[in-house]
Amino acid sequence: MALLTACTNDDNLTQGEPLPPGKYPLELTAGGLQAATTPATRGTVDNNWNGVESVRVRVNNTGRDMKYRVEATGDKKTALLTPYAPLENDDDLFWWQSTTEKKDVMAWVPYGYELNKEITLPTTWTKDNFARYDIIGARRTIGFRDNKSLKFEHLLAKVTVNLKNSDYLERVEKGKVTVSLTNQYQTGTFELYGERLAVNAPIGGVNNATINTYQLPSADTDWYATYQALVVTLSSSFEGKMPRIVVNVDGTEYSYEIKQGVGSIFTGGWQYTFNITVKEEGLDVYSYVWPTWEAGGSGSGSVTVPESASKEGFPGRINVRKEEGCALPADDRKAGCTERTAASSHEKTAKQIPAREHI
Repeated sequence: MALLTACTNDDNLTQGEPLPPGKYPLELTAGGLQAATTPATRGTVDNNWNGVESVRVRVNNTGRDMKYRVEATGDKKTALLTPYAPLENDDDLFWWQSTTEKKDVMAWVPYGYELNKEITLPTTWTKDNFARYDIIGARRTIGFRDNKSLKFEHLLAKVTVNLKNSDYLERVEKGKVTVSLTNQYQTGTFELYGERLAVNAPIGGVNNATINTYQLPSADTDWYATYQALVVTLSSSFEGKMPRIVVNVDGTEYSYEIKQGVGSIFTGGWQYTFNITVKEEGLDVYSYVWPTWEAGGSGSGSVTVPESASKEGFPGRINVRKEEGCALPADDRKAGCTERTAASSHEKTAKQIPAREHI
């Protein structure tokens, strides 16, 4: 991530010297985010600060926030962050008081979100939702003589589902194939969690929401279609039903249970990619967990997975699995999914259903 350094003209100051009141405001710089690979229009999703006007800044977690102006550089990859309105003399937290002072700085975008408040995500994702709900944040302890750069990260997890081309899907009328995420939390708490900002599943909440993913307008030639949604961080210690991916093919539902990733089910800033082959009798699923939104595919769904992919995965890819999902007849969706876990692997045997005719 590229970072721009903000400099303070302090050549004539000595170490430990108190600073004159109202002379040195806290000014920051923001680096360019990794490519988000999500369909949207806001600059931070497109790996730049174009179109972003303000960020919210908090110092020393005192509960008081300040609106900062975003002044993007020429290439829009980095930006200078300065107070939106002139600081008052009593805005002590946002003035430098001495050359040895350190400030615990948090900043986030979009500006409208408030720390320690609940955020409600959409149940049906659209292209515009990604710009609205892709919350990015940064936290860093900064000294007066340090560079003032902040590294912003995505706070929600991104789920990408690629459906592989198949004769079965090609026989289905366009628009008759959808992908949803079930057993999800629709709300999350925006909070300081440990050392970083996060949007976590609410404590004591119930994960009973169904999230309808957004189908990208186009997909790579290897894929029938690509679907995406953003979800809150979900710890592996949560108490509730395991999240599932449900592929609906003209009334027949195919269900796959999402497994624990690296230390959690979903982690903010990570990407969870599922490459799925839909067959009449069930699903073949390769799942990939990436610690960044940049890896794992482009906005057109162009994730490349060789036919020879194995459970062991590839260098640089984390937690690769090969599994099978369950097929549920349209009149048996509430009956659950009868599965048998193989003793020596993650593979599962799907419940069989009769072949269906497609016009």
